[in-house]
Formats: sequence, C-alpha cells, structure tokens
Amino acid sequence: MLVAHVAGSFLAGMARVAASKVAGLNAAVVGRAVRYAVLFVGAVMALEKLYLTTTFLIAVFVIVFAAVMLAAAIAFGHAFAEPAKALVEKWLNSKKGEVGARTRGGKKDKKES
Repeated sequence: MLVAHVAGSFLAGMARVAASKVAGLNAAVVGRAVRYAVLFVGAVMALEKLYLTTTFLIAVFVIVFAAVMLAAAIAFGHAFAEPAKALVEKWLNSKKGEVGARTRGGKKDKKES
C-alpha cells in the first residue's frame, strides 16, 4: 500500500500539471481522481496478495472504469460533433467529382459536351 500511495501521489501531481495546461479542466479534481484510482488498484492488489476474494472488487473496478471511459467518449463526441460534421462534409464534397468521373468511365456525358 505504501508503493501505491507514493505512486498515486506522483501520478496525481503529473495529472494536475497536465490538466492545468488544458483550459476548462479542474486540475485538482483530475489529480484527486488519478490518486484515488491508483490507491484503489493498489488496495485490490494488496487484498489479492492476502488471498482474499477480490473478484467483486475487480468487477466493480472494471464497471466504474468502463463507465468513466463511456462518459469520456460521449463528452468527446458531443464536443466535436460540429467540427467532425464540417470535416466530413468537406471531404465528401472534395470526393464528389472523383466519384462522378469514375462512374462515367472518365468521359464526359454527351449532354455535357
């Protein structure tokens, strides 16, 4: 547990520094979340070394981690919906001429002449 505490404090400091450089993130909250996650993993590993049943704790950790990752994915998708839409529309508009040339065999239609 001592190693988990030291590693958690170190990684929390790194996360706080990284989060402080990003606008809109609360560095203290990010640092605390990282520290508690490392401490939780350390506690699960310590209980496993004591041969206690940790299946439940591991399942809880996986569920919470998956929920956090899903929330991050939804937030990322929501934040970048408009830029992604504009990028895809720009790409489709640039490809529109290529698709038309391929379907006509690279030749102009008689009506276009």
